[in-house]
Amino acid sequence: MTHREEMREQYEDSLFRQIFNEAASTKGKELLSENERLQEDPTLAVPPELEEMCLNTIHKTGRNRRRKKRLCIYLAVLCILALIVTWHLSRPEAFQVLEDGTIYFSHYSETGTAVAELDAGKHPIRINVDHGEIDLLIEQNGMQILEGTFSGKNSFPIQVPENGEVSITITGRKASGKVQYQLVQR
Repeated sequence: MTHREEMREQYEDSLFRQIFNEAASTKGKELLSENERLQEDPTLAVPPELEEMCLNTIHKTGRNRRRKKRLCIYLAVLCILALIVTWHLSRPEAFQVLEDGTIYFSHYSETGTAVAELDAGKHPIRINVDHGEIDLLIEQNGMQILEGTFSGKNSFPIQVPENGEVSITITGRKASGKVQYQLVQR
């Protein structure tokens, strides 16, 4: 495209914009004058009783909607609080050690450690994982006696090298169940 053609195209675009701008301005003036004429015509005015009734209806509807919104928010908050309280009251302990040599564990990825007093020698360990799987670590004085990942029911002996405390650590992966061990008879 030559320079002359570009200038011609720019001229046509400018002329086109100017024509539409004048047309829009003229139409806008016509509409404004029509609006003023209609507003001044008393036969087209809304009767005051009807206008008051309409405004009252609008305000009443707005108040009712605000009340309904507030009520819904209050009920939602109340339901959420009730759900939280119910969940906390019904949730079993995530890790619970009983004095009879049983460790109960449940849900999530919580880790728990129990310390048991065991005699040296072989001790039966029974693992019952209801669902999921657990990582089990049994150690004494920093020495590992047993480590593994378990699911389902397992039963086997462990060899405790000396009398004393044994640490049993359970990390559940969305699991629940129990681990049982034999206590020292004293």
